[in-house]
Amino acid sequence: MLNMYLLLSIMTLSVIGIYCIVKELTSLILKNNIGSQVVLEINDNADGVENAVRHALAANPASDIVIIDKSGNDEISKILKHLSFDYERVHIQQKTPES
Repeated sequence: MLNMYLLLSIMTLSVIGIYCIVKELTSLILKNNIGSQVVLEINDNADGVENAVRHALAANPASDIVIIDKSGNDEISKILKHLSFDYERVHIQQKTPES
């Protein structure tokens, strides 16, 4: 009877150990390989552009921020280029206002 309890204890510890290993590996794989993107479309508001991008960066620390600049405004383009130099997660796509 003692052998049966010892065997069950060893089996339980083995299952718990395997569970912990699989959980840790899954967590590492998901954290390192799966990313997301936040897309911001900028039309024509230079005042709030920088704050919007910084807020998106802070709220989504594991995500790339893709900014679609439809403004055609040189001031906005300059702000966005400056942000993309400061943060490697910020990516700019220039679009014409008509498209």
